[in-house]
Amino acid sequence: LFDQAPGRLSLSGRLLLGGVPSTEDTSSLAVTSSFSGCMRDVAYGNQPLSLSSPVSQQDFYYNQCLTLSIAGAYFLGEGRASYSLGSIINTVSLSFKTTQQSAVLFHAPDSSNPSMRELALFLFNGKLLLTAGSGSQTTSFAV
Repeated sequence: LFDQAPGRLSLSGRLLLGGVPSTEDTSSLAVTSSFSGCMRDVAYGNQPLSLSSPVSQQDFYYNQCLTLSIAGAYFLGEGRASYSLGSIINTVSLSFKTTQQSAVLFHAPDSSNPSMRELALFLFNGKLLLTAGSGSQTTSFAV
C-alpha cells in the first residue's frame, strides 16, 4: 500500500467524494451510506482539489455549501463526485458539516492494482474512521 518513501501512499485511479457507486465492490467498506451535507477545502497530496470540476457527479452541487459566498459542495445523500487522482498521496484533508452519524466522506480505490489498495474516510456512529488496505489486509484507525 505504501511506496518506498515513508508516509506516501501510492494509489492511482479516482477519488470518490460523498459516496460510492452501486456498481463498486463495497465489501471492504465499513459504511456505504452516501454523504448528506457540505464539504469544502478538499486537498490531496498538498494540492487543492477543484470541487467545481469533477470527472463525473450525481446529486452533487458545487458552490451551494452554507452560503454562495463560501466555495464548497453540497451532497444530497444519494450521490457522489468523482475526481482523477494522482499516483502519490501524502496528505488528504477536507472540511465538512453534516448531521449524519454514518456516511462515506471519501473513497480512493486503486482500480489499476489487482490487490485493490484503497484509502477511505467515513463517519461511523458519529466518529471518523480512516481505513487503508490492500485486499484482505485492511487497517482501520479512529481519527
